[in-house]
Amino acid sequence: MAQTKQDQSLPKEFGPFRLVVRPRMQFMSHFILPPTSSGVTMSPQETPQSAKELHEYAKLSTMLEEALKELELVKSQSRELVSKNKKLARENMAAQMDLEVECRTSASLRRELHGAVSVNEEMLRRVQEQEDSNEELRRALYAEKDFSGELLHELDRERLTTAALAYELSKVEAKNSKYKASRDS
Repeated sequence: MAQTKQDQSLPKEFGPFRLVVRPRMQFMSHFILPPTSSGVTMSPQETPQSAKELHEYAKLSTMLEEALKELELVKSQSRELVSKNKKLARENMAAQMDLEVECRTSASLRRELHGAVSVNEEMLRRVQEQEDSNEELRRALYAEKDFSGELLHELDRERLTTAALAYELSKVEAKNSKYKASRDS
């Protein structure tokens, strides 16, 4: 009775046919039973035993076995693809983590570079201020030099005037000496 229940639970709809396990036939483990003309599917006990029908069943069984082999091949290929997909997913995850590290490093370097640029801009601003200050000092120095030149010219004129006055004074003193000498005599 348990065997009958098990056999009844095995048939499954497979398109217009039904997959039935035939335990009494050792040379084929599975075959397909077509529906009868009335639309009722025959049970294994009602299966016709004519040579033509057995040949059809054997042919269908062979086709089913080939389909099962192809299905196993597809399953195997699917497992390989799943394995490759998992491997690629792991590699992709590792590459993504590397990329995130590179992005963080790049962001850090960008911040450092921005800081260095700010420092350089500040230094350039100070250098420019120093150059402006130096230019002002240079102009002041040139003004001092011009003023010193004018003072030197003025000093030279004063010397010439002093020399002329000294000459005139010496002439006057000479005249005075002559006058004193002539008066005393």
